[in-house]
Amino acid sequence: MRRFLSALVLGGVGIFLLEGMSAVAQGPMRASSFEVWVSDQEGDRLLVLDGTTLDVLTEIPTDEDGEPATSKPHMVLFSPDGRYAYVALVAAGSVAVVDARTKRVVTTIPTGKRAHAPMPSPDGTRLLVVNVGDSTVTEILADTRRGVFRKGRTIPVGPRPICLLFTADGAKAYVTLGGDPEAEDPAATGGIEVIDVARGEVRKRFENTGKNGCGLARYTPDERVMFANVGQPLNRLYAFDTEREELLFQTEAGVDDAHGLWVSPQGAVWVFGRRDGRVRVFDFDVQQGFRPQGEFTMRPGLDLLDASPDGSRLFVAVRGPAGGGETPGVAVIDVTQRREARFVPLGDDPHGLAVRVADAPARPMGRMPMPFPWMPLLLLGALVVLIVVLRR
Repeated sequence: MRRFLSALVLGGVGIFLLEGMSAVAQGPMRASSFEVWVSDQEGDRLLVLDGTTLDVLTEIPTDEDGEPATSKPHMVLFSPDGRYAYVALVAAGSVAVVDARTKRVVTTIPTGKRAHAPMPSPDGTRLLVVNVGDSTVTEILADTRRGVFRKGRTIPVGPRPICLLFTADGAKAYVTLGGDPEAEDPAATGGIEVIDVARGEVRKRFENTGKNGCGLARYTPDERVMFANVGQPLNRLYAFDTEREELLFQTEAGVDDAHGLWVSPQGAVWVFGRRDGRVRVFDFDVQQGFRPQGEFTMRPGLDLLDASPDGSRLFVAVRGPAGGGETPGVAVIDVTQRREARFVPLGDDPHGLAVRVADAPARPMGRMPMPFPWMPLLLLGALVVLIVVLRR
């Protein structure tokens, strides 16, 4: 009987020990990886890349007609919960809603001519979509928990709206205007408008900020400040106080065709020149404004961009000849060293780009997590004690 009990206890402890050692050998659950989503305008598709290797994981068609550039996916943005991607189809005049997990288009909502920027609100309950050809902004009401999306109000705005961004509280949205492309005086056209979201109407307009208005970004340390840039020929950078609705500062961007705009977690403002491939970095102070901090040159065709989850890398869509570049693809910037670290040729005409943290992998069933690497030693000690006790 004693031998039977000894064998039973020793066998149970041995299995527990082996399970524990196996779990430790597996190591902790791998941190969530991330994906880089790129819109390929000429290919009418989205390309989903592995954020580490930049291998293409999947392709998502944005139409099924077999003809190139008939939907033309432009900007891609994610709902705050990461469940859905919103893709402006500039040629189709609509927005495609993509389930980010299944990688399938679940619905397409008509908005207006040359739909451009489907920007979600901070709480994720609505999108505002600028329609360049209609000079309107379309509201889409979103319930991401139920997967329900429906068209809301249409808001008239100034000529050629380009990009849009909500204030941090979601109460307002700033819109850059392209203005009259034929205007002889580039400073006497364009503008930036402020939309009252609750009322669904423009409440203020900053006149003559320059034609070809482009990107918007919030200042990280103090999100009441909103940055905006304007492309050629003025190439200027602006800072607005969104609470007082005042223009605080402006400066020359120092690049040719200012387009992409990024603010680091520390508050540095990065401006990207689409024609010359130059990147300029500015310090910003709410009392003193912009101060140039440095610059470097990459390659022409730099367009939209996003950062890795840890902020150490930037991924930039690089357009081909259609966008002033040479070879289309994705460039990777080392943020600390401020240089291009890698370039991957990709697609026909990359434009929109956004980073999404991938769904965390499930923990293998039947494995007990071992919180301490020295736990197997304790189990081994317990096994020795049991052997001694049972042999007395």
